[in-house]
Amino acid sequence: MRNNIDRLREAHAAWNDRQWDDYADLLAERMASHDIGASQVSGKPAHLEAEQCFCRLYPDARFHIAPYVSVFASGDGRRVASVVRLTATLRPFPARRVAGHEAAPLPPHIDVLVVSLCAWTSGAISEQYRSWPLPELHLPR
Repeated sequence: MRNNIDRLREAHAAWNDRQWDDYADLLAERMASHDIGASQVSGKPAHLEAEQCFCRLYPDARFHIAPYVSVFASGDGRRVASVVRLTATLRPFPARRVAGHEAAPLPPHIDVLVVSLCAWTSGAISEQYRSWPLPELHLPR
């Protein structure tokens, strides 16, 4: 029987493979995503857009889940905490502007540990707190 640790692993694998429909199936419609150092994102569509934006900037981004640095669940299994290594390389693109000003430069290479705590409801992530030690990303549409 699948548990929420298995589902988190499936979510990270879908994210790595850019299988956005599979990833979305593991998110609650009204999920709240709290990334430390960035704005809160509410709702599945906004969260998906933020994740896809990041992956457009860093097309080789990958969560290293085999194995996780650490992963464990609360006694009732409704909350899962993980520590996972994220690596990525910035794709080349013209200078960015946000609100008419030159945007802060993005790191060309990322190799960080991401800590997350996910609350699960009916097999889907309903709330996520994540240490995301990266600048808030704004990608021109």
